[in-house]
Amino acid sequence: HTMPLTTTETDFLLSLSDSDLTRVLAELPIEEQAEVLSILASSTKPKMDEREYQRQLMSKRRKSARDITIPPPAEPSRRNECLGEPELFLRTYFADTFSQPFTGSRREMLRSIIDAAMYGGDYAVAAPRGEGKTRLALYGAVYLMLSGLSSFPIVIGKSQIKAQNELKTIKEKLQQSELLIADFPEVGVPFREVGGWSSRARLQTAGGSLTNIELAADHIIFPTITRDCLDRWPSDCEPCSRGQIMSSLGVDGPIRGTNYRDRRPTLAILDDIESKQTADSDTTIEANQDIIEKDVGGLGPNGTRVSRVMLCTTQNRKCVAYMYTDRKQKPSWKGVRFRSLVTPPDRVDLWDEYIEMRQGRTDDDPDAREAHWFYLNQREAMEAGAVVGNEHSYDTRPSSDGDPIEVSALQAYYNRVADFGRDAVATEYDNDPPPPSGPDTSSLTAELIMGRMSGLERRQVPAGATVVTVGVDVGKYACHWVMTAWGAGAAGTVIDYGVIEV
Repeated sequence: HTMPLTTTETDFLLSLSDSDLTRVLAELPIEEQAEVLSILASSTKPKMDEREYQRQLMSKRRKSARDITIPPPAEPSRRNECLGEPELFLRTYFADTFSQPFTGSRREMLRSIIDAAMYGGDYAVAAPRGEGKTRLALYGAVYLMLSGLSSFPIVIGKSQIKAQNELKTIKEKLQQSELLIADFPEVGVPFREVGGWSSRARLQTAGGSLTNIELAADHIIFPTITRDCLDRWPSDCEPCSRGQIMSSLGVDGPIRGTNYRDRRPTLAILDDIESKQTADSDTTIEANQDIIEKDVGGLGPNGTRVSRVMLCTTQNRKCVAYMYTDRKQKPSWKGVRFRSLVTPPDRVDLWDEYIEMRQGRTDDDPDAREAHWFYLNQREAMEAGAVVGNEHSYDTRPSSDGDPIEVSALQAYYNRVADFGRDAVATEYDNDPPPPSGPDTSSLTAELIMGRMSGLERRQVPAGATVVTVGVDVGKYACHWVMTAWGAGAAGTVIDYGVIEV
């Protein structure tokens, strides 16, 4: 480009529409854009007044600033290969998050997400604690959107606050992953240009057309950019910017009726929705079942059932995770459970001795290195016959003596047994919680208890009672209440009780 403009160049630019002129200006350096606009404004007939000139000048500047240029993909072959291989996609574009090789449980979780999107149905996978369930749920949803398998996945976690924080991480990855932006510029560049200012998204354009990108606390909407707005775009790459939606909510959030831009979810991923407290509460377990079956199940268009994937870790034998991965209780969910220790070692007696040594650490050996050396000296015998689910799951940091804290996943497993107890490890790492201890109260009912305590029917007030009171214990998840009838001498009889969900 040469300055000043010739008469022919000026006339040509004046003949352009606003969108075409904006596209031409985008190719110029900023300082030349202002000069060109100034020349065009002074050449317009009839001559405009100063205020109108400034208004048009600023309008064109703002349009030029809002309009982004989308380059072609850096490596179309790599992009297409990764779109066909979900595991390769995650390890290529989010390498810092998925640095370890995929284990059997991770592959099963990812496969369940893909199968649910492609073929429909419900899936439940119980994986050991620490196997990256949340990461697979969130980044798996990103893959579904870019690959065209799901236009609106929703990820549901254990709390609304946590869900929003996780979605914030995904936004940052979309804005900062250089390789993703290079290979998927039609998605990455619009997110990058919005930056930390979500208000920029409203007026962002590409090729003069609005991208309609949106970044909110509980959802993001991908840009909508067609091939017509993309220059030098390779013929073997279909643009992935189709206005896909991703939502992240807590199981305690507003799930029912989720709808953005008159669109409803196409797939629901339940990400470890239980905490230790909620998994112990019969009331909360029942409430979560209701949410899964009614609120989540009815998220589809016109209340139709969407495909669901539950990624979880068991807490006990009555929790939602255990129930939905039990094919006898929930046969339609295709439940499967994975263990940290797939096959025990032949010499369990040596590991019992190791556990005893680790638990008996002294002030002279606070890090239980004596047990560590015991294992190293008999490592071959202690590992014989053992199979672990994730051979990379151990702590390689140096200990006080300079050697690694742990040298194998098998050692890490038995360290947890020594430190947390066998029941805890069986529950959260092997997804095989022990049966509950104590009397079985599952057959007890309010009517049965009333009859055995007072001999009266439920809600029947005994003769001589003059006052009825109701006491309420207000809890975080439920209000337990009891109704008592009182007679002379403050003699009380329980006549009813129950639980109110809050």
